Amino acid sequence: MKYLVMETHPAYAVVLDEQGRFLKAANLHYQVGETVEEVVELRLPPPRQRLRPAWGALGALALAACLCLGFFGYWQPHFAPYGTLRIQINPDVALTVSKTDRVLEARGLNEDGEALLDDLDLEGEDSDDAVEDLVEKAIERGYLTRGGTVAITASSEDDDWVIREEAALEAQLWKEYGDHITVLLGSAPPPAQPEQTAPAASESAPASSAPAASESAPAASTPAVPPASSQPAAPVQGDRKDDWDPTGSDYPHDSDDWDDDDDDDDDDDDDDDWD
Repeated sequence: MKYLVMETHPAYAVVLDEQGRFLKAANLHYQVGETVEEVVELRLPPPRQRLRPAWGALGALALAACLCLGFFGYWQPHFAPYGTLRIQINPDVALTVSKTDRVLEARGLNEDGEALLDDLDLEGEDSDDAVEDLVEKAIERGYLTRGGTVAITASSEDDDWVIREEAALEAQLWKEYGDHITVLLGSAPPPAQPEQTAPAASESAPASSAPAASESAPAASTPAVPPASSQPAAPVQGDRKDDWDPTGSDYPHDSDDWDDDDDDDDDDDDDDDWD
């Protein structure tokens, strides 16, 4: 096939083939008007085929970015922990909540708190509904009675969220139970336990006083006995010395000083003389 050189450029030449088509070919030092039989045609991809891969990749990246933003934009406020609500009655319970006040986790901080959560499923509830459920269950089980106290403590890195949550829960509980209970913000004060000190004093008192009483009783109840005379009174003249028994009373010559063990005739005080 023959080609007629129509234009020349440093890198390429425009030629006209026998079919009347204008083609771009490598410029092999052609001259305008020259006829050549062989050319090196420069073929370029169609514009649509050349741009489709780029647009496809960009579109995929944009779609992925939108999905990520949409997912994290929804997940973050609803499912990421944002703060903690602590409810102290006698049971002590902590609720982990999201930024949108969704309960993510409920756990008992003592045995009564764990028992209170046994048949309660609070995950997924709004925090205000969860707190009201806890108060109702505490009243039902006898943990909270008239005059009792409920303490609400919110904690988070967002101070505004803490103030807002505590104020909202306090207002809600006062509205529902204000005639029966006391609502506090912050940790509940430790309960006073005067009865724990009284038994200790009453238990220690007998322990210290009983031995003193038992030790002093014999000394107080034992009467003082006058010591017997070291020199017994002399026997009555004419009596036997073996009849004299000075082991009786402290008065000489009375009846208990005479003991007629030998049954002699000189017995002056023998009981058998009175028969």
